[in-house]
Amino acid sequence: MDKIKVGVIGAGGIGYAHIQGYQTSGYAEVVGVVTRTEEHAKLAAEKFGIEAWYTDYRELLKRADLDAVSICTPNYLHAQQAVDAANAGKHILCEKPLAMTLEEIDEMIQAAREAKVFLMNPSHQRFIPTLGSIREILDQLGTITFVRYRFAHQGPYKTIDRKAVSKDKWFYNKEQAGGGVLLDLGSHALDLLEWYFGDVEVVQGALLNTFEYPIESEDTAILLFKFKNGILAELDTSWASESEFNEFQIYGTRGTLKVDLWEKSPIEILPKKLKKNEKISRIPFTGILAQLSLARQNMIHYFVDCVRNNKEPEMNGELGKKILRIIWAGYKSFSSNAPIILD
Repeated sequence: MDKIKVGVIGAGGIGYAHIQGYQTSGYAEVVGVVTRTEEHAKLAAEKFGIEAWYTDYRELLKRADLDAVSICTPNYLHAQQAVDAANAGKHILCEKPLAMTLEEIDEMIQAAREAKVFLMNPSHQRFIPTLGSIREILDQLGTITFVRYRFAHQGPYKTIDRKAVSKDKWFYNKEQAGGGVLLDLGSHALDLLEWYFGDVEVVQGALLNTFEYPIESEDTAILLFKFKNGILAELDTSWASESEFNEFQIYGTRGTLKVDLWEKSPIEILPKKLKKNEKISRIPFTGILAQLSLARQNMIHYFVDCVRNNKEPEMNGELGKKILRIIWAGYKSFSSNAPIILD
């Protein structure tokens, strides 16, 4: 297969990023874009030189020449759109979270399997080279004992109507979003932690609260859990933070690694003598932010390569399900005030 033909469903900021990712590939052509209004659909098509626009994604899926779609719509639309895309024989790259419930994600996985198409989870942080290098040197820290991830910014609050929070904004409507900041930002953080440390055994507890606006879901969440290999972990997420954080610390018996993905500070290794370690010294201690800006593009190029070469993505629907199970275990732990053991 030379170039694949792709459609992008959803033309907000993330949809635009997907279009740009495909258009920088060299092996993909975006042939259609879908969004709710005719005006916006025309605008997106004209902006990116796309031949066709639609206000109904099902019309796009009817195209016999279409190989794949990106789903970049609100959370509550993901499952049905993905199932319909699979039934139409189209490969799928779906933005996070793949679905709002485990039942929905099972339907997506089954539909993709039966149609023999790929369903890919949007694991863009796995396409940051320095984070891949860090994964290779974790054994140099000795036995890993504890990891902490802090991901916080104003999120949807950046564009909020300061006078009122409307349910018309799907992000603030629990039935349409599926959850709050734990589902939103937690999906990214847990994806990276799963890549580093494997499966989670138990969610020990969760604390959720809403501080800034009277939305239906949490704007701040803390999750405590343990991996099957014994590593203890804490995940802190918040939309109620004017100061922005995207950082993690990994603690081992022989050393500690501190990483700030937004590079407010460089990678830090403690004790400092570990920097002389042959493996660790090869890691670039700056440049993550520049790599992060290209991560989604590189992820999309990988998806294109998988479709062209009929190779299932490593980051498939089952990975998306693992991440969602941890998040829903967190919600269940909070409501029951009890640990939730994962199978």
